[in-house]
Amino acid sequence: GIRRFGALLQRSWRQNIRDGRIITLRLGASVVQAWLFASIFKSVRDDKSLTRSIADRVALLTYGVINMSIMALMKTLDLFAKERSV
Repeated sequence: GIRRFGALLQRSWRQNIRDGRIITLRLGASVVQAWLFASIFKSVRDDKSLTRSIADRVALLTYGVINMSIMALMKTLDLFAKERSV
């Protein structure tokens, strides 16, 4: 149980260290997405109308979750493509 988890954690850590450039690119993409979301959903503030703010909060949360899922899927597909022969 714990030994297997430790081995998987160590393998994942090594894989992430090896892909430093990709991690930097993903971080940059996340920052750009955060900036885009902040500029699109300016009404998500306390001084705006509650109805509009709630609708925009739901939309913002939805877009954020979708984008995070897609980024995780892209990383997984890239890893599968690299390790397919193994």
